[in-house]
Amino acid sequence: MKKRLLTLFCLLSLLLGVFAIPAFAAPAFQGTCGVTGSAYRDFNASGDRDALEPGVAGIQVTAYGANGGVVENTTTNADGDYQFSQLPADAEVRIEFAGLPSYLEYGPDGTGSSTSVVFVTCGENAGTIDLAVANPGQHCSGTPDVITTCFRLGDQFVGPNAGNLTLLSVPYTAGSTDLTPPSTARFDGGGSTLAVTQEVGAIWGAAHRRQTGVIYVASFLKRHVGFGPEGPGAIYQIDTANGNAVSLFTTLPASNAGEDLHTPNTDLDSWLVDAEAYDLVGKRSLGDLTMSDDDNTLYAVNLANRQLYGIPVDNPGSPTTYNIPTSPPGCPAAGDARPFAVEFYDGLVYVGVTCTAESTPNNPGNLRAYVYSLNPAGGGFNLELNIGLDYPRGCADESDDPNCETDFPADWNPWTSDFITTYSVVSGDISFVTYPQPWLTSIQFDNNGDMILGLRDRFGDQTGNATYAPTTGGPINYIGFGPGDILRACLNGPNNWVLESNGSCGGITTGGVSNTGEGPGSPGGEYYFEDNLVDFHDEDAMGALLQVPGQPNVVGTFFDPIPINTELADAGLRWMSNQAGTVEQAYRIYNGTLQGIETFAKANGLGGIEALCPPAPVEIGNRVWFDLNQNGIQDPGEDPAAGVTVNLYDASGNLVASTVTNAAGEYLFTSVTDSILFNTDYVIRLDNPADYAPGGPLADWFLTDDNNSEDLRDSDGEMVDGFPTIAMTTGGPGANNHTYDFGFAQDPVVDDDDDGTPPPPGTPTVPTSDDPNGSFVVSGGLRLDKSVDRPFAQPGDTVTWTINVENNSGETVTGIVVTDSVPGSLSIVSASASAGNVSVNGQNISFSIGSLGPGDGVTITIVTQINANPDSLIIDNTAFMNGVSDTARVVLAAVLVRTGETPWWRGPAIAFSMGGLALGAAFVVRRRQYSAA
Repeated sequence: MKKRLLTLFCLLSLLLGVFAIPAFAAPAFQGTCGVTGSAYRDFNASGDRDALEPGVAGIQVTAYGANGGVVENTTTNADGDYQFSQLPADAEVRIEFAGLPSYLEYGPDGTGSSTSVVFVTCGENAGTIDLAVANPGQHCSGTPDVITTCFRLGDQFVGPNAGNLTLLSVPYTAGSTDLTPPSTARFDGGGSTLAVTQEVGAIWGAAHRRQTGVIYVASFLKRHVGFGPEGPGAIYQIDTANGNAVSLFTTLPASNAGEDLHTPNTDLDSWLVDAEAYDLVGKRSLGDLTMSDDDNTLYAVNLANRQLYGIPVDNPGSPTTYNIPTSPPGCPAAGDARPFAVEFYDGLVYVGVTCTAESTPNNPGNLRAYVYSLNPAGGGFNLELNIGLDYPRGCADESDDPNCETDFPADWNPWTSDFITTYSVVSGDISFVTYPQPWLTSIQFDNNGDMILGLRDRFGDQTGNATYAPTTGGPINYIGFGPGDILRACLNGPNNWVLESNGSCGGITTGGVSNTGEGPGSPGGEYYFEDNLVDFHDEDAMGALLQVPGQPNVVGTFFDPIPINTELADAGLRWMSNQAGTVEQAYRIYNGTLQGIETFAKANGLGGIEALCPPAPVEIGNRVWFDLNQNGIQDPGEDPAAGVTVNLYDASGNLVASTVTNAAGEYLFTSVTDSILFNTDYVIRLDNPADYAPGGPLADWFLTDDNNSEDLRDSDGEMVDGFPTIAMTTGGPGANNHTYDFGFAQDPVVDDDDDGTPPPPGTPTVPTSDDPNGSFVVSGGLRLDKSVDRPFAQPGDTVTWTINVENNSGETVTGIVVTDSVPGSLSIVSASASAGNVSVNGQNISFSIGSLGPGDGVTITIVTQINANPDSLIIDNTAFMNGVSDTARVVLAAVLVRTGETPWWRGPAIAFSMGGLALGAAFVVRRRQYSAA
């Protein structure tokens, strides 16, 4: 790197023969105008706002003027909207977005989204300035595959069901949106096997780590179904990037020592009884799983000890445990509180607990569901939702029975350890039986933050499809019905959810209003009113839910999912509209009529559900600009540097990607198109020699200093091996960083006649001393040279003045005294000298150097701060020594005015308004240039 100094002296004069600088008056703005915009969640990282992407409240939005002061500030409202109305018309401002909650990241730069710093001219190019933000844990682009678990009767290692699928994936677009009879084939097909019975056994909870593609599934206690090879506390992992290889992830203590969770089974008849498991359903093994937003912690619910486990995915042997509340309000006994559901959402872990009312078997009024939140960074559980479950639900099975609400009701009952056949229909050796027991097994959040609850019928997991009573070996074959439910709780202010009532929630009323008494609120309408099979079942949900961010429907597991009443004893998925409560799409996973008793028909044959969404992309940038006042800050009115080559290198120096700054001076690298990796070291360099050659976008410009200010707006580059460079490390998925900026400066052209036009090349200058670089030389060999560390500054800035005295004669010089009268616009911070004595008296400083031998020198340093209201916008500070003087100058940034797009010899031209300068005042301009050589 080479640096050249070009010193230009100009003598400025007016008709007046005295030195006078008039007070600066800021120009009045010609009116005001407004800018509007929104902050919104960009679920698919498109940079454009889609219809279901909600606004984000509480984001700070600030507009700054050219002098760095705040012009106007506000925060986004409940809908994510903001508005400025007092911006200066036709003047550029810098708008900054800040104050994001910890779980959100800035979204990608796109046609419908700015970065966190944007420059606009109100009334010219402002338009609508929107900001995309995102929670990386909620990113989902396109239509992902969906996974769910499937149960198989009996022993999982030997027998007829060994080797059958128990974990499968289907496309989000699987099945059909044509829900009309007669064809049903369109609802089948398209699934892929991920794991089979002998690999994992009975499983329910499912989670997915986006960065690696690994799926985690948790063991589950279901009567008539055996565990996998590692028992009731096992969590397995399926590596989709490695041929769906299955292995043990970790094991939790999910049963009591020596306890048999299934009756020892030696043949199929033994599995059809399985008496030991009946009462332990919901009380042993594991519940739901969820992954943290950062992809680093798997959360699991242990049903045996009623604890939440936070398991580091890279160190599963060291989990953190949390005691889930066991005495929720309104629940009659601690033993009645049974947790299961868990969901990570916006930095918090939400846990679902059911008050089973088991201690009060004749009082269904004690049945309740609770949702607690936990901040894993610290603190205990907070109760977010507390709802009663003693609401009407219609019939578990109608079958032309006008008294079905009495004979075969779907209303919830307290949990029981007894096998109750009160509600049954017997036909020969077949008995259709139901005894619905509520179990909160799933918590999901709609795009707008509304809560969707999945309720599973515990009785469906206590029974099977043509299995025996838990006390006998026959002769009756019981076909269990497990009618679950879907409920919606809508946000009514921050962290305040209100349960649906009579088919209405959050200002939306669906077609389920007043729907024959099948939901909370009088007279009993139901929001998701098509969670049924017309003429057969008023409820047929299985309690597992999935809300893919940005999608209009919630996906759930259902028995008889095809809404055509000729297809019975099936199970699969339904897509339920969050706006209308209707079925929009259906897919059949198993056909109970064809596959027989092994798949459980209407008795909860499916488990949990999860989407295989990819990790959120990461994007880095952002801007190269001309820092006209050399303060290292992107000020309004400073031009972008377009056409600059920006290269990205890995830690080994290999070129990864290259781009060119656009008209706004912006550059971007992204994992989508440039293959940059998460959590990886990179180097950004502006190292194209042609950019610095004559005619290049950076010709005659030098890298400005990093002022160590707010990263959003400052310059970050450093000169390394002759080129501007930023060393950085990418974050994890979705951790976009648009703060890697380069500022370039260039000292201004002097407008010596104040006509707004710089002088032409070759204009002669008037010398002010006999020294080539502008220092005053005293006869006798003493030399005085005064300089300042920055030619431009702003009120409040610290400015350092340096005075060098050298003895260039061949003799010792004595009696040397240097004085400095600091202008009133400056406050003295400190004064020091490398030799001699210093005396400060008000604004006057005296340096008694004494004597200097031949070739000796002294350096004097004066540190000052510019006052908040300086007397002038041009501050001269003069040092005197033995009858001679030298002056250095600081110009306040506000004096800069734009003079044209095409400069006469470099960059954008800048003029100084110099009216009122006195005859003999010297103005020194130093131009620096860096070359690649």
